[in-house]
Amino acid sequence: MSDLEKQLKAKGLLPKPMFRVFEGKKIENFFNHFIGNKLAFILMYAHLHRVTVDETLAKASKKVLKKVPLLIESLANIGEERTKACGANPRFVAEAGQWLMTVHNVLMFSQCMTQAIWYPPLNSSSRNNLSGSSSLQSSLLQLPHFTSREIGENKRGKQIKRREDEMRVYLRGDALERDGESFKRGQKNFSDQEKSDVKAVEVLLPDLNLSVHYGVDGEDQVVAEDLITVDFRLKRHQVDNIKGGDLAEKAQPVHSAWYPFAKKRKMVGVFIVPYAQRPKFQRTQ
Repeated sequence: MSDLEKQLKAKGLLPKPMFRVFEGKKIENFFNHFIGNKLAFILMYAHLHRVTVDETLAKASKKVLKKVPLLIESLANIGEERTKACGANPRFVAEAGQWLMTVHNVLMFSQCMTQAIWYPPLNSSSRNNLSGSSSLQSSLLQLPHFTSREIGENKRGKQIKRREDEMRVYLRGDALERDGESFKRGQKNFSDQEKSDVKAVEVLLPDLNLSVHYGVDGEDQVVAEDLITVDFRLKRHQVDNIKGGDLAEKAQPVHSAWYPFAKKRKMVGVFIVPYAQRPKFQRTQ
């Protein structure tokens, strides 16, 4: 484990040493007291940065990764319950947004574990120039044979403000036609086999359109104290709807070239009802 830890630290792939305050004293190297937690911590970071572990740690790595979904589900449930509890209490309603952001971060972490994508190394220029959740590395790294070079070429000339839009823009982008060949930006130097590999993965990635419809059954308009029905619909982009008599296809496992276990695709929707803001008053002199 020490060799793997040194390797990750040398490449700037581990965060700074953690500490806790106990009885007013700062305890450095907290994980030295819980060696099992430290091993799990290091193995998760190795997975997130796509660092191959040696045979002595391979079994432990699979054991940790197999339990990660349980950890993520528990964290999401805690955040969800605290969000609802704070939102229902006027005294703590301001904290509901913080807990909701916690749920969002947990779900983002779940995607990162599946895709083996994390923040750039601590000593990289891209890490220093970015901040917030947008500093996560590109979701285009899910595509085979894609590196930072292909990603940079694909983004050239495009105005993409959110990381979540990168894959959608790529999947819906038009192919380039040059010298009798058809390819998407960033794949100019790919072989026919590499282009075929990319297309095979593109089919597996979800490209969804969300539509929201709301109203009152049997009424044309919504008035105060009506019971409103909200309908959320997710539809795959440019895929026909299921017709009468046709059987819906079973959901395919999530594509992940690095996560060693099959995962079912899971969609999470968050419906937020703002807390009624109390009337404000202004004191005049």
